[in-house]
Amino acid sequence: MKNICRLSGIGIAYFYIIGCKVNDKMYVGATRNPSSRYSSHISKLRKNKHSNKSLQNDFNRFGEENFVFRVIDASTDGWRGRKEKEWMEKLKTYDPNYGYNQNDAYFRGKKKA
Repeated sequence: MKNICRLSGIGIAYFYIIGCKVNDKMYVGATRNPSSRYSSHISKLRKNKHSNKSLQNDFNRFGEENFVFRVIDASTDGWRGRKEKEWMEKLKTYDPNYGYNQNDAYFRGKKKA
């Protein structure tokens, strides 16, 4: 996985995906500092300590070279929660067939279509 972003800013929320090239599943997240967030994710994944077990299992199975980290949007920090949910819904990452956000608190108990 390569760090392709070097963005950070005060008052700006960046929305990113961690995507698996093998199964096309994605994880959506938000941060104020993409470079730092990338480092945190990749460090935990490499150490087999990531809290998202589904993402960790696929990382172990398919290898780091089959994952990408990409910033997909930015917004003022005040819209962070709303925009993050919108991206999760748009990309269906709460559905285990499409993504890794199924354990996200917003989507727990959400009925899947």
